Amino acid sequence: MDIELSDGDCFEIFRQIPVRPQVIMTTAYDSYALKAFEAGSIDYLLKPIGEEALRRAVGRCRERVSAGAAQPGIDVQALLAAVAGSTQKRYKERFLVYVGEQIIPVQADEIAAFFSEDKANYLLTMTGERYLIEFSLDALDAELDPGRFFRISRGAIVARSTVRSVSRHFSGRLRLELQPTPPFEPTVSRARVEDFLKWLE
Repeated sequence: MDIELSDGDCFEIFRQIPVRPQVIMTTAYDSYALKAFEAGSIDYLLKPIGEEALRRAVGRCRERVSAGAAQPGIDVQALLAAVAGSTQKRYKERFLVYVGEQIIPVQADEIAAFFSEDKANYLLTMTGERYLIEFSLDALDAELDPGRFFRISRGAIVARSTVRSVSRHFSGRLRLELQPTPPFEPTVSRARVEDFLKWLE
């Protein structure tokens, strides 16, 4: 097992599930040796790996297996659950807004909406403050938790917790009553109505 993986180190696997097969750890650094043996590795090979070192490590594996030290079988369900958890999309939970020389962190659950106005993009807080942001609404679509935010039109994204009521509007659109009241017309475009109602439910 290589210690340094593309999404972290292999020790996270050992923390989340029991690893029963014999493990030989490999790395280009010698700083992980103690952690490797604490995790149960039977050997620790530095890259580039020499043939003799590899032969010796595999020999140790065979000795332990023949002595009954190996516990065959992997808890596949636990492994899949761990992998699913580590690959689950992580959405943006905090935004930094700039007011003059001041930088203000705003938590996602403090945000009522994002909207465009005069070719600029803004964040509206639950307490009614509005801040200029550098993100486009298209970029925000990929960063926001879809369970919490919905893009009602090309120019606005709203938080579920702000929706107080919904009424039919002309041309098949929906008119929203939001709290706090936004500085834009909160209407759901006709193409998004069905998805919005499913999301709201």
